[in-house]
Amino acid sequence: MSAELRYLKIDLSMADAFGKALWLPSTQAATPFQRKAEAQSVRNMTPGASGVIRGVDGFFYVTKVDDTPAIG
Repeated sequence: MSAELRYLKIDLSMADAFGKALWLPSTQAATPFQRKAEAQSVRNMTPGASGVIRGVDGFFYVTKVDDTPAIG
């Protein structure tokens, strides 16, 4: 098995935002948070979320790790 890091994309202004959240393979279109505490709060409310990281751009991102079976 290998692990793949995913980044949260969410629109908190939408009704049922957590039910419509997407997990992306890069931070490019993911939702950035200016404060770590804000990202931690969203992480705590998002099913499947596993952590918060600081990106190279200085913003914080909610993450999860997907386990995928190794090929071969």
